[in-house]
Amino acid sequence: MLTATPRSIKSIPFLLLTGMSLLLGGCTSSPQMVRRARDLAILKTDRAFALAAVRHGLPWAYHRYLLRDALLIAARAEPIRGRHQILLQLPQGVPSLLTWSPHRALSSTRGRLGVSWGHYEVTGRTTSGHPTVIYGSYVTLWKRQAGHWRVALEMQNTAPGPGSSVHPGKIDPPRLTRQES
Repeated sequence: MLTATPRSIKSIPFLLLTGMSLLLGGCTSSPQMVRRARDLAILKTDRAFALAAVRHGLPWAYHRYLLRDALLIAARAEPIRGRHQILLQLPQGVPSLLTWSPHRALSSTRGRLGVSWGHYEVTGRTTSGHPTVIYGSYVTLWKRQAGHWRVALEMQNTAPGPGSSVHPGKIDPPRLTRQES
């Protein structure tokens, strides 16, 4: 019979306790980690919104991602309030494609609001058939509702395109466009 316990056996409970506390301590989320996860969720939602606009058309994407009382403020245009009114203002006729790429997103401390921003591009053809491209920047205010991020406010402005020396004030304002299949 052993009367003396080796030192390594006595330290097993200590090692288990230390290992468990380190493991569990690593599972807790800091406020910065939670906020970063929300920021990424907003960015992911904006990217999904942009993809939906390309795949299903702008009306479908706006209907899915805009809040009922959303506000759209486009460059040199009167603000449009309400998803229904925004959808009614989408131009009919000349097919165009609106694409955008979000660059960054930030969420509020409480996690109910967030903002994303990036650049957009509208490609299409004039009524005479000439190709056109309009570039711009946008900011979207997101509101968390029923567990999903939805657009509360979108603001757009025109900007010169890549490699352009054109002053932003000399570019025609973008028009809301609809992708037609």
